[in-house]
Amino acid sequence: MPDAPSPSPSGTLAIGLGVLALVAYGVLGASPSSPALPTGQLALAALLVIAGVAIRQGRSPRWGEFVTGALVGLIAYDLIGRLFL
Repeated sequence: MPDAPSPSPSGTLAIGLGVLALVAYGVLGASPSSPALPTGQLALAALLVIAGVAIRQGRSPRWGEFVTGALVGLIAYDLIGRLFL
């Protein structure tokens, strides 16, 4: 029986960043420009966690890491905008 593949570090990193983004959006809450909770951003952060789990388990397609990187960039851009602008 072959050994199971070791967990991917990029998947673990994506899971950690997704959880961190969920916490950040929960702490920041609503921004002055939109008084409601950022449900779209929360959904993107949750999708990042799910993509990280898929990458970590080796079930992600080849383009999965690219999409995950794009999600990280999108979430980082939004969080920086909420914090500093």
